[in-house]
Amino acid sequence: MKLHILMDNYVTYRKLLAEHGLSFFIEANNKKIVFDTGQSNAFINNAKALGLNLSEVENIILSHGHYDHSGGLEDLTKLNKKARIYMHPCVLKKKFSLNKGILKDAGIPFEFKDIGLSEERIKFNTGPLNIYDNILISGEIEKNNDFETIPKNLIIKENGELKQDNMIDEQFLIVREKRGIIIVLGCSHPGVVNCIEYASTLIPEKKILAVIGGMHLKNASEERINKTIEYFKSKDIEKIIPLHCTGFEAISKFKRVFKDKCIIGSVGKLLEII
Repeated sequence: MKLHILMDNYVTYRKLLAEHGLSFFIEANNKKIVFDTGQSNAFINNAKALGLNLSEVENIILSHGHYDHSGGLEDLTKLNKKARIYMHPCVLKKKFSLNKGILKDAGIPFEFKDIGLSEERIKFNTGPLNIYDNILISGEIEKNNDFETIPKNLIIKENGELKQDNMIDEQFLIVREKRGIIIVLGCSHPGVVNCIEYASTLIPEKKILAVIGGMHLKNASEERINKTIEYFKSKDIEKIIPLHCTGFEAISKFKRVFKDKCIIGSVGKLLEII
């Protein structure tokens, strides 16, 4: 599997752009996938600079319905008029964040009905779904511990009422290789430990070759970060690539603890895992 980081919070390469967002270009078994689209069309600029042709992408996956993972989709659908788009139905609901008493829009920054997508291109799933023989979307993530809590400031509008968002729309991607699996994360709002544990139930008895993506540990308590680190220490994971919402403090701790096993990613980085 090859994974190009098209968007992340950090960049060190010339001609590439960064923003608070996430997007990956994944090549596996001659299939091309975009996983998340950042918060703007900047990831398209980055793809062009890296020589990647987004019009060849066959499938687009939205990990969840927040703006920093879906905002670039509208421009991508203008560039690519054939790719199927996979997401949980709750991705389309209105989402907000509540900070210091102020409610801010945190959902998809456009209306799906306005971008002219045919019904055949939009694929909803709530449970696990194989989009190819070796590539699986998780569906809703099971929660099995008490230390990974979803932030209470995340709000969703359902049936005209505002309520805490339990992020059932979030899902991740699993790529199967001969030696094991690669887990590709969006934001891990339900908890990165829950994500890995759920992946292990979906594809048991497979070595975890890599965990890549946002782990939502920015602003997490030291206790939660430490428990997460201890969990990773208990697993034989070959590569850990924390990005985006993992946060500087947690990323630094992962690097100190896991040394060469932890890769510091940024926009433009290519990861090859076989």
